[in-house]
Amino acid sequence: MAGGTGVAGRYAVGAAGAAGHAVVALSRSGGVDVVAGAGLDAALDGVDVVVDTLNGPSTNRAKAIAFFVAASANLQASAARSGEGRLVVLSVVGVDRVPGFAYCDAKVAHEAAARSGPVPVTVVRAIQFHEFAGQLLDRMAVGPVAPIPTMRTRPVEARTVGEHLVSGDGPDRSVRDGR
Repeated sequence: MAGGTGVAGRYAVGAAGAAGHAVVALSRSGGVDVVAGAGLDAALDGVDVVVDTLNGPSTNRAKAIAFFVAASANLQASAARSGEGRLVVLSVVGVDRVPGFAYCDAKVAHEAAARSGPVPVTVVRAIQFHEFAGQLLDRMAVGPVAPIPTMRTRPVEARTVGEHLVSGDGPDRSVRDGR
């Protein structure tokens, strides 16, 4: 599970474990650097499905795209060498309809990079999580003020997304309103 300690990833790890799957949560502290590729082959040895819930460390377009493309290329290459059957990638509903927004451009690049390898890919696009409002507040605060963009959204629990990620492979799908 790439990103297995993040917002959705930790729930996917829990859901996979509860379903009886042996789970490997990839982390730099565990000796795996997905972007550099270090430790990936050993960590993915014998794994049937790789779930990618990675979130970029930067909102800078070039840095975010570079992160997602490198991580996807390394996950694809390592999964192919280990003979994994599927790569499941978490993305965002409507991400391809917001060109010019750095994070959306990076997620589109993420999807494309994941699909460019030999291992079959399922992209799961989720609407924003309930946790998104807090994430915006944390990232955009300037002293006691936080300029939060105006938007309408119907968020979903990150737990629901995590469960959906491990509910089975198949065609690309979306998670909206808890479904």
